[in-house]
Amino acid sequence: MRSTVRSAIAILTLAMLTAAPIRAYDYPLSSRDIRDAYFLGSGDPVKRLEYFEKYKRRYPVAKNGEYVASIFFETPFVQIAERVSQSFSNYFAPDAIKDYLGKPEVCRVRAEIYFGIPSSPAIRRWKEFTIQLKQHDKEIPLKTKWVDEMFSGDEATQAGMYLNAEFDAEQIDTDAPVTIVVVDPAGSNLVERIRLAPLR
Repeated sequence: MRSTVRSAIAILTLAMLTAAPIRAYDYPLSSRDIRDAYFLGSGDPVKRLEYFEKYKRRYPVAKNGEYVASIFFETPFVQIAERVSQSFSNYFAPDAIKDYLGKPEVCRVRAEIYFGIPSSPAIRRWKEFTIQLKQHDKEIPLKTKWVDEMFSGDEATQAGMYLNAEFDAEQIDTDAPVTIVVVDPAGSNLVERIRLAPLR
């Protein structure tokens, strides 16, 4: 009996030692990465939102004027999970692998910006807002940016906006942290350094 218990413990220990480590941010995505993103996107929405919190940074509410409430650094893995969560019920993991394996992807920074009280005319000058992504003391070229409007509960008053900026994932070093800089029209900078190692 003791021999059996010892054997079981030895097998369990060996399995723990040889288990695959938790995957870190990697690009390009493998079929396994895409499959994992698929199951994250198609799984429990509460757990998915909890998982996404690792990719977000939140900031205090300003007393007046516009302010950045949060930024969300979206890796290709996260974006696939988001797309899958919005897909039809007859979309499966092999479909995701077919759609995304070997295809160029981007990293996206999404800044949640509120106009504050009193409301500012920021939406009329949203193009003056800038999102920069830096690594190794160099700025990564911006591919595209756009804004999504944000309305208050009555859907009549625009409360803020989501400013989106995309960067070529191929140009990002997966082993080094990135620095996100959000510059408002007044020239104020919000700077956030994000380690990529804990992300996927």
